[in-house]
Amino acid sequence: MIFKILLCLIGFICISQESKIYIREFDANGNLIAEGWEKGSDKEAYWYYYYSSGVVKAKGEYYNDQKNGYWFYYDKTSRLLREGHYKQDQKVNWWIVYRSENQKEKIQYQNNVKEGYGLLYKNEKLIKANRYDQDKLSGSWTSISQFKKDNPNARF
Repeated sequence: MIFKILLCLIGFICISQESKIYIREFDANGNLIAEGWEKGSDKEAYWYYYYSSGVVKAKGEYYNDQKNGYWFYYDKTSRLLREGHYKQDQKVNWWIVYRSENQKEKIQYQNNVKEGYGLLYKNEKLIKANRYDQDKLSGSWTSISQFKKDNPNARF
């Protein structure tokens, strides 16, 4: 009896699970523009997006057809533009935006809006701190000592 129940349960699990298939999408000229896994009609697991030249434009993970996890975005010369976390298609946590070869900004996000701090670095040295509330700049400091004085509870 237990064997029959177990066999039925295994059969039900196998039938109910959709299999993933690897998809490749092409533009009208035949250039690969995206590739990744789908389960049913939902994007799942890791996906890559390409410029028509074949250079990677973006890459990251999906879960239930929504961006989740860490994503990377590139320009047409393969230079990293920005990287950061998604949760259910919304930017969250810290994102890094590469302004130039020697300048980058780390920005906190909640629910797809800037919320918290933005830290601007030049040659890996912190040169400016910003405070964001609901995507609006609410404070800016070029003196890091003044920033620490004005924001004693700030943690990064």
